[in-house]
Amino acid sequence: MNPDRKVNFYLTMFLLLGSIVFAAATTGFRIPVVSASGLISSSPAIQALVPHPTSASAPSNALKTSTNSITWTELVSFLEKDHTNWNPYVPGKYTCLDFSTDLVANATQQGIKAWIVAVDFTDGGPGHAFVAFETSDRGIVYVEPQADDAYPIVAVGKNLCDSWGVYQCMGTVSSIQYIQCDKAHFCTKYTP
Repeated sequence: MNPDRKVNFYLTMFLLLGSIVFAAATTGFRIPVVSASGLISSSPAIQALVPHPTSASAPSNALKTSTNSITWTELVSFLEKDHTNWNPYVPGKYTCLDFSTDLVANATQQGIKAWIVAVDFTDGGPGHAFVAFETSDRGIVYVEPQADDAYPIVAVGKNLCDSWGVYQCMGTVSSIQYIQCDKAHFCTKYTP
């Protein structure tokens, strides 16, 4: 995309997002939070920018994942070509769920089986979302879409730490759920 079109795109998205926030604020919508235990929570303590979807507003075309597993080498190749991790993290606007949703969407477009993993932590703080890929030679591989590194151990009662040791461990996992979400953060349970 050329620079002028990119600026116009981001300006349009900024204005659209502002309209959504204004609509949510003026209509009294609760704001969703991804939580492994509740998938989408309307906790006023943790705010995001997308209105909580109701059953009437829930999209009928939630993301569908592919059934094709890939090899470890194919996964590495996909991640090298995918630039979701280049997006900036913007608190409350483009968060771990957005990174995860975008990476799953990009994988699905390539026919790769992937889904979002939502975890909560024992300290009760904000949960986290990342992506699972089914590989034919290494089983399920958990990928942090903000950095394209892996979580070697994802289990209740274990610390969530990246395989490179670059980031501080996020905390002890208290619950894990597999989900699929659309761009509006409407999330449903997923069974791999």
